[in-house]
Amino acid sequence: LDDEDLEKVANKFSEAVGYFLIHFSTLEHELNIAIAELMSNGSHEQGYLIIERLTFSHKIDLFYKISLRYVSYKKGKFPELLKELQKRLIAINSFRNIIVHANWQSMTKDGFIRSKIIVDDEEGYIKFKRTQLTKKVLTDQIKEIYKLTNELYSFYDEVIQG
Repeated sequence: LDDEDLEKVANKFSEAVGYFLIHFSTLEHELNIAIAELMSNGSHEQGYLIIERLTFSHKIDLFYKISLRYVSYKKGKFPELLKELQKRLIAINSFRNIIVHANWQSMTKDGFIRSKIIVDDEEGYIKFKRTQLTKKVLTDQIKEIYKLTNELYSFYDEVIQG
């Protein structure tokens, strides 16, 4: 894309990307709170000390492992809910990484962007992973963040209180 086309892409996507990133931040905050609560009910300080430098992926892993201990004592839906939450958190984080690291200058007319560089291990060829990005895709992912944020809160509230 030339500068003019890139500006059109920016105008088309900047608001939705901004909303996505802001709401992703809210989800990360909720995950931080969940970890802190699970680690020390009543005080977040210990949990915050541990998660201070963790990536979102590491926070997902920590949340899963701490929660697993709690849900292993409970009967019913909790183990399945935890696995589903973990899967969806990993997926939304992957999408966030696509948004943040995308090569926006590579966007095609049908909305595909280069989202990852892959080097073939055997022959060294360079390949590009391409992801289609539309406003609808972004809107759907923002809705997923809303759902995840609420479900994450409900999950750890039930695990701790229940």
